[in-house]
Parts: sequence; C-alpha cells; structure tokens
Amino acid sequence: MDLIKKYKVAIFLIIFLVALILLPRIINDLTAKSLLNKLMEVKLPNKTKLIDTAYNAGKVLGNGNGMQYYGAILIESDLKYDNLKAYYSKYQKEKLKFEVVKHSENPYNFYSENLKFKDYNKNKKYYIIYYQGNGIPVFKDLDIRGH
Repeated sequence: MDLIKKYKVAIFLIIFLVALILLPRIINDLTAKSLLNKLMEVKLPNKTKLIDTAYNAGKVLGNGNGMQYYGAILIESDLKYDNLKAYYSKYQKEKLKFEVVKHSENPYNFYSENLKFKDYNKNKKYYIIYYQGNGIPVFKDLDIRGH
C-alpha cells in the first residue's frame, strides 16, 4: 500500500511541475491572442487589405525580467502613414492604444523578428498596426520566456 501512495505522490508532483511550466505559457499566449482579437474588431480603412496577423508573448524589449504582450496586423494600404494614424487614433481608448509603424522603417527589425508575419515584402506599402497590453502578474512572473 505504501508503494502505491508513493507512486501517486510522484505522479502528482510530475503533473504539478509540468502544469507549473506549461500553464503560464498557455495563459500568456492567450493574453497576447486576445490583444490581436481586440485589434481585429476594428474595421480596416478603405484602400487597405489585411495581409497577415501575429501575436507574441515574451521578453521582447529591455533588460531584466518581464513579459510583453503584442497583437498585430500586417496591412497593405494605399493610404498615407498620417491617414492611417488618424484613422486608428479614432479607436484609441484609455487602455486600448494602437500604434502604426511603416514596415519598411522598422527599427532593429523588432516587429519582423518578434511578430512572425508569413507574407513579407519590403517593396510594398506595408504597415504594422499593433496593440501592446498587459498580462496577469502571477503568470508574467512564472513564464520562463520573461527571464
């Protein structure tokens, strides 16, 4: 009987450790995906085509520990940068802030390296619209990608 209890305890500990590693990653990925979903709720402006979508949770910028969460869309548009910024600024709320970035002027290749878009062509009129948000503190601390 003692052997069965030891196996149960061992199995429980294994399941607990696996959950401790996987659960924060899953929750953080879902948080980043929810940012993309919020972004997708905004109708695209005229003369604009959706090319691809991406989201990411992880240590993206800076030093030290921490997580960043991004949802982003890659669009092709005949509109000028200023027109796109003005369009998306109408949808800004206190906790919902969109950023518009010219894909060809992508400093440090941040967006192309951390937000993996399938279709990428520097010669086209591509823009990245992204939304950065926050996650649940306990899961931010437990996710090994943030260290």
